Amino acid sequence: MSKPVAIVAALLLILTYLLVESQSSDQLPRVRMQQSLQAMQLHDAELNRDVLMARAGLLANYDPLVQTGRKLSLDLQSLKRESAVIARQSPGILIKVGILASTLNQKLASVEYLKSDNALLRNSLAYFAQTLGTVRQHGDTQQSAMEIAALSHVILRFVQAPDSATRREAEAALSSVSDISASSNNLELLTEHGRIIIEVLPRVDGLLDKILKSPTARDAQIVQRAVFEYGGQAEARALRFRLLLYLVALILLGYLVHQYRVLRARARELRWKEIQLIQANKMTALGTLVSGVAHEINNPNQVVLMNAEVVARGWDDAISLLDSYQQDLGNLSLAGLPYRDARDTFAQLIREVEASARRIQRILNDLKDFVRPAKKANEPFELNDVVDRAIRLLRHVIQKRTHLFQVRLGEHLPSVTGNPQQVEQIVVNLVMNALEALPGRDYAIEVATAFNMEQRAVLFEVRDEGVGIPREQLSHLGEPFFTTKEASGGTGLGLAITSSLVRSHNGQLTFSSEPGKGTRATVMLPCSSDGQPGGKI
Repeated sequence: MSKPVAIVAALLLILTYLLVESQSSDQLPRVRMQQSLQAMQLHDAELNRDVLMARAGLLANYDPLVQTGRKLSLDLQSLKRESAVIARQSPGILIKVGILASTLNQKLASVEYLKSDNALLRNSLAYFAQTLGTVRQHGDTQQSAMEIAALSHVILRFVQAPDSATRREAEAALSSVSDISASSNNLELLTEHGRIIIEVLPRVDGLLDKILKSPTARDAQIVQRAVFEYGGQAEARALRFRLLLYLVALILLGYLVHQYRVLRARARELRWKEIQLIQANKMTALGTLVSGVAHEINNPNQVVLMNAEVVARGWDDAISLLDSYQQDLGNLSLAGLPYRDARDTFAQLIREVEASARRIQRILNDLKDFVRPAKKANEPFELNDVVDRAIRLLRHVIQKRTHLFQVRLGEHLPSVTGNPQQVEQIVVNLVMNALEALPGRDYAIEVATAFNMEQRAVLFEVRDEGVGIPREQLSHLGEPFFTTKEASGGTGLGLAITSSLVRSHNGQLTFSSEPGKGTRATVMLPCSSDGQPGGKI
């Protein structure tokens, strides 16, 4: 037996070596890099959202920006740590990660500048409004009142549309009010904050534009592609070792077949013992489970049986005659108990029966809950409210991309059950895709909601006059990392996340498009209550 053992041992050593080499040693770091990249892209989208909300004044403080920045920093640290392992075989990945880190750090630095400038802008706007009210109440002359009114009007227009022409008008109005301020101390503070608004507002918008256009998504996709390429090379090398592993395994199998006749009897015996051992373990586990459940059910069931017997004996007597019998006989007894005691005892027994039955019910419910999938936390909400919030969030971006934006909301729509924050993300993603598809500001976008009576569903639709999508690409929309905007830094995650969120609400997401004429995205969500159609799409 020493020679066969030596041969098998040698073949097993070779198989072990080939098995180790056929496994990608850095597969786990690559998986963690993919996870870090996905988390970074999601957190980057959250940062863009929070920046837009901060610019629109919808954030009570900057804590969400700080928290999202920390998450991005943690994602970057994880990415650097895992890329250092892969860099031993592919140094180019480390360089690409460095470029991504530089881009992300610049974006985070811009966010810090934006926080500071935006806070200064908000303060100046508040002080400007407060000082304006004070000056109007204590205005010296009609001429100064006219100049102040003109300044207020042009500053308001500048805040809404900070173009160069409006800025020149605002500077001229400030100069006029500044000449008057020499004779009025109240106007100095007004003109000072007006100049701060004119100076800081374009800078804030510039920082916002820089943050939103930051190529972090593009750089992350470059790293993603590099990891994929490296993974392909590693898999090709592993495949060669797998082929060798297969050949050596065939050799080992042939040798084992040669030894089969000698070892057949022993193998059958070992197999039979193994089956017996497995069966014994199964029966032991099953017996333990059954005995535990039987024990839990038996105790309350005994109480039910004993009390049911006593209650049945008591109720066999005519309850309507009990009181009269008691009056006639005086010493009436039921089930061996005096009538006066029996009346209270029966009530107590009934309560014990009920309590025991409830215990049985709890035990059975616990068993059912053990295998029952967890329920999603849902709440009813109005789709129109969600759309309004999303449009308010994107108002600044909409004004920069198009001046032909129309919202048509259906009336009296039934409510929808689900997560309103996730549905709001669906709306934001689809509207942003439509805005990014527009060639210029003269192209229109229409957002609409309605009720579909036949499908018993609420519809949300976004129609744009953008560049459109080729027919062969429509079926791939919603697939992870598929994008029609790769040149502009698209990651292919936006519609993938949107499709996942729609499916989680038992809804449907469909697209129709014609190149050069635009795209229509329609979301259908089931209703949670009856309602009347508020319009047709």
